[in-house]
Amino acid sequence: MLIFSDGDRYAKPEGGLVNCSWYSNQACCKRTEVTSVFSNIEPLHSATRSCRNQLNYLMCYFCSPNQHLWFINQKLRVCAKYCNSLYEECLTAGVGTRIFGKCALFTRFQSPPL
Repeated sequence: MLIFSDGDRYAKPEGGLVNCSWYSNQACCKRTEVTSVFSNIEPLHSATRSCRNQLNYLMCYFCSPNQHLWFINQKLRVCAKYCNSLYEECLTAGVGTRIFGKCALFTRFQSPPL
């Protein structure tokens, strides 16, 4: 996923952010971008509600007006506490034939946690 906020874009109100509504008052993304990102995600299976919520929160990073604090050198960084919580909540979840409960599969796509 690419960062959508560059030097020419600043946070502003953006209505209709269905999946990322908490950024509606100050968003660095557009409704059409959120729709595009979420429509291209492979469906999860065996995911708890908490797992889905945490993944949804993570997928909305590009709407954050503070993304410069944790999207560094084209890598998304998350706090170790959040990463551990996400891992625990998504142990039973998977995409296709891959199950996140296998630590190597889950962390392979992670940046080093903060």
